[in-house]
Amino acid sequence: MTPATYAVRALRVGRMNVPGPQVFWMDAWDEWLPLSFTVLLIQGEGVTALVNTGPPDDLAPLNVHVRSVLGERAEFVRNDDERIQAQLQRLGVAADDVTHLILIPLQLYATSGAMSEEQVAANVAAASWELTDEDLDEIRSLV
Repeated sequence: MTPATYAVRALRVGRMNVPGPQVFWMDAWDEWLPLSFTVLLIQGEGVTALVNTGPPDDLAPLNVHVRSVLGERAEFVRNDDERIQAQLQRLGVAADDVTHLILIPLQLYATSGAMSEEQVAANVAAASWELTDEDLDEIRSLV
């Protein structure tokens, strides 16, 4: 049996300067360090999977939260070519081509990107999770 072969690409979908302990556990307290946020694209054997979908189109609500946690200096930024839609288009991947969606962690910066409610619901259902009305409302608020 031949092992399956997959290509894995890390797609940068934004960046932010963060306090040192966000990068080095309980260390570098006096430093602010650059941190890139990525979505993984996995392709092969008939699979096109995304690990996360990136931040929302409108970064303002995310930045309100980020500043409330990390302080006024923190700001999530993204160039237009770092949007997940642009990244996928550059690679010739349509959102409808995505066969698997892995969401971890369930945080605004990681799960609010370009997927439609139907795609998220289909991928969650495929994982054999039951969606309640509250779950669907939460999904709607992210897309």
